[in-house]
Amino acid sequence: MSKRLVAIAALVATICFLVLGMIFKSTAEDQQGVSASTGIIVDGNFTETSTGRVGANQEKYEAFNTGGTIFFILGGITAIVSVVSFASDKHSKK
Repeated sequence: MSKRLVAIAALVATICFLVLGMIFKSTAEDQQGVSASTGIIVDGNFTETSTGRVGANQEKYEAFNTGGTIFFILGGITAIVSVVSFASDKHSKK
């Protein structure tokens, strides 16, 4: 397998890992839910009595966030492999 083919395969893998990382991170943000607060209005001023999140799922958030981080790390590693392969291929042709 030539160095150029390895470099191209690593570049494709880098793009795929980065896209998967973005998808996982955006899905993790969706799992945080919506911030909500309750309270009363006294003399025209709103006074909060409690705050929280509606529709939050902490377990799914952590799973998707960790998965996204792993994909970004794999994308970085394959990007380094791709750059090194391209550089060594150009260096060996001189």
